[in-house]
Amino acid sequence: MENNVAGLGCAIRDHGGRLIAVVGVRQRSRLVCMTELHAAQAALNLASQLDVDFIGAILEGDSFDVCSRLNKILVGGYIEDCETSVARLLPAFPKIVVSLINRKANSVADHLAKNACLLDFEWVRGMSLTTSLAQLLAHDATFL
Repeated sequence: MENNVAGLGCAIRDHGGRLIAVVGVRQRSRLVCMTELHAAQAALNLASQLDVDFIGAILEGDSFDVCSRLNKILVGGYIEDCETSVARLLPAFPKIVVSLINRKANSVADHLAKNACLLDFEWVRGMSLTTSLAQLLAHDATFL
């Protein structure tokens, strides 16, 4: 986050860890937690627009605070506008689990967030990949 400009990145994967879609969005923000909640909102929004029948979803994040807030949202405990927006997207997914993950497992989302500080980006399976994202995926242990 620099000069109140933040990049947020989301990666949507299938049950085998293969990438379905990604989104990177540039936004103004002062709070890291709210930026990460906006990332969850962007991921849920993109996933709900995909032509995929989800039987469940796992929201993964590397921030304990954000995962705690997402779990509160799942049980109906939300108060801020962003939390309410996230809650409205949840019914599109039959089952949702929030999972705290190691930061290294979040390399694709981190890459998208860094690049989104300069330019918004969206990719859906079937489109050609940027060179930098293709190189990152080639070394991503999730895909091996």
